[in-house]
This record gives sequence, structure tokens and C-alpha cells, in this order.
Amino acid sequence: MPNYRINPDIANRFLRRVDPYWGPVWSVPAQETGITWHDRKSVQQLASHGLIKPKASELRWSEEEAYEVMHNSRMRQLYLKVIAATFMWRTLTQEQIGDIVGWAGLNAKQHDPQSIFIPWSAGILQWGHPTDFFKPLRLVRPSHGIPTRFLNSLTYRERLSVFGGQTAVMHGRMARHNILNAEVSLRVAERLGHLFPIVLGEGASFAKVLMPAAKNKEPSYSVGDAVWVRSDGLRIIVETGNKADSIIEKIKRWAPVLTDDARGNRSLYLLFVIPNQYKRTDWVKYAKEKISTSVFSALALAGYDARYLASRVGIVEWSDWFPAYQEINEDAFAPLRVWQLDRQQHWNMTSLADPYTTECEVNQADADKSIGYAKHLYGVPHFLRDNPIDISEDLLYLAKKLASANLAPTAAGFKEG
Repeated sequence: MPNYRINPDIANRFLRRVDPYWGPVWSVPAQETGITWHDRKSVQQLASHGLIKPKASELRWSEEEAYEVMHNSRMRQLYLKVIAATFMWRTLTQEQIGDIVGWAGLNAKQHDPQSIFIPWSAGILQWGHPTDFFKPLRLVRPSHGIPTRFLNSLTYRERLSVFGGQTAVMHGRMARHNILNAEVSLRVAERLGHLFPIVLGEGASFAKVLMPAAKNKEPSYSVGDAVWVRSDGLRIIVETGNKADSIIEKIKRWAPVLTDDARGNRSLYLLFVIPNQYKRTDWVKYAKEKISTSVFSALALAGYDARYLASRVGIVEWSDWFPAYQEINEDAFAPLRVWQLDRQQHWNMTSLADPYTTECEVNQADADKSIGYAKHLYGVPHFLRDNPIDISEDLLYLAKKLASANLAPTAAGFKEG
């Protein structure tokens, strides 16, 4: 595995991206005011009525031509990686896509990259700008529905790499929320890849994947914003948000999964990353008081081991790790220091990078296997995807299983057809 600690090209890539938290991306951080999303169909309809004058690049390829290029081009794998990144992380800046897929040409100054406009012309992606005053930054997200034609064009290996075997659903597209989540996860991958060899976005963070054999009924809120996988197998479920009431509710919804995990490998940890730029000090005090007084009683009433669960829930502010524009507090970020309740309901700092302070009882061989499988996913940052496990036999098994069950790919994933 590459040593990211001494590779400044990887560790400092965040410096060439616009800072989505401290930077001038949103004048009103809590909402998406000003974003206008475009897909090829809407642009063509508006242009046909004379309502807009599209750029030549927007109508350069018809849908048919775009599919022809995607199918036959030597850049096919790049197109699939761009698509996979958006489905994994829901919404990304063009710069973030470039650093995930490893294509330096995807930067804010290149306004019309073919690697985005070909899938866009095929009806697979949408793009937009955060505000009329910040147009150099392009945002990209999946379209509302996945064309069946695209799914049918994928081999079994490509389906696994693009969608990870999961249903390709379109929920969770909240631009600022998604982009902040992707940014903090990218920085973990870039600077702490030697400790966290896999980071996954929302598209691969389902409870049924994290705990496939859970004894309790899967909670209604069963997907995290991201999962960071430590080298010993600990999976940190990341939730990004800044409302204390929402945090309490999410803790309750994850409680059954964490409880089942406590009876097994103790391999899960729930972390809240709080992007709270305004009235920061007051919010932290309020959140800590509310969580410390509510978590234990709420979980105890639900029949869960609240003392154990409290040791598996952490909270950290964005500014604790990233105090200013494109700055990193190495003393806090390198060890991934977070606030955590102890069994006496006191707040203490702990290090999530240290396996001795956050226990995990996953068998190392199983952890290595899970990490090796995840390296096949195109939505994982490209520099973490070295040396994946050989999955040839697994793909053959999948092909036989799909054929015997008469399973056909659809816009909702694999189901009987």
C-alpha cells in the first residue's frame, strides 16, 4: 500500500479544490438557494422554445451518439468511474470527481469536460452551479432515473464496480450536505489512507451491508452519509448535520444496528461531523448538554445497552479539524480526535485512529477481505484502489445466480423480470 504520509501530491490535493465550508460557495450555507440543475432533455426543450441559448457543447452529442461514444471509446472506464462517483457520493463538485477518479483534467477551469458531458448527454447525470455569482464551480449529481439502456450495457464486473451490487436509488441528493460529506471523506483518504484504506459514500453505507446478519429489524434510517473503514476492520459510520434534535433521532435509529454489533464483532462506530459555521460555541454547548441528558435515557427506555452505545458514538465540529480556509489542524485531524461520552456521562476526547482506544474485534483476515472487495468500487478514491482481491470466481457465481433466477437489471436495481 502506498505510504500517504510522505506523498505530498496525494496528501495536499485538497489545496487545489475549493473549500466547500469556509469558501464562498454558498452565501446561505443551510440551503441550496440559487442552484439550477440541468439535464440534456430539459436544455433541449428550453432551446427548442427559444427560452435559452445553450452552448455548443451542451447539444454536441445526441443521446444515441453519447451511448455510442460510451460503448466504444477507449475512455469508457473513465465515464463509468465518473458515473460511479456521483452515485456513491450523490452530489460532487467537478474538482472532487477529478480527485476521486484520478483525472486531473476535471478542474474548475475546464468548463466542458467530455468525461462529464458524455454521461450527461446520455441522460445519466445532471449538472448545476451553486449560485449565479459562483459559476466556475460545477456541481454534478445523478439524474432522477437510471436509463435501463445504460444498465443493460454493463457487464457483471462493471455493474459491481459502478453500483457495488446495491440498488441504484436516487435519494439523499442534498448538494451542500453531500459535498461537505465527500470533502471530509476525501481528506481522510488523502491524508490518513495508511490508517483508513477504504472510504465509502452514501451509496454503499446501508445498514444491511454493514450488518447483514442483524438480529433486530432494520431501522427506518438505515444508511449513513459515509463509512470510513479502519485497517483493523472498524467501520466508522459518518453522519453530517448540525441539528441536535436530528442527532438524537439518528442515534435512536442506529441503536438496533449498534446493539447487534455489540453482541458480535464490535466493528461499528457512529460519528457526527458538525458543519456549524455560525454561533459555533453556543451550539456545541447546547448539543453536548442535550445529547448527554437524552442519549442514556432514550436508549435505556428502548431496551438497549446505553452505556456501551455511548462509547460507540462520537461528535466533532468541522472547525475542530479544519479551522480555516484550506487549513488542517494536524493535532486533531491526524489522530481523528472526537468528543465521546464515557460511562459516567462525561465528555472526553478520544482518537478514532488508535485501535487501542476504540476497540474492534473483527478477525483481521475478514477485515482484509472486506477491504479488498471494496477496492473494486469505482466510487472509492482511485489511490485507495490498489491490489484488489481477485473476484473472477465471485463474478462467475453471480452470473450463474442471475441467470438461474431470471434476474434482469432495471432502473431499480436487480429484480425478477
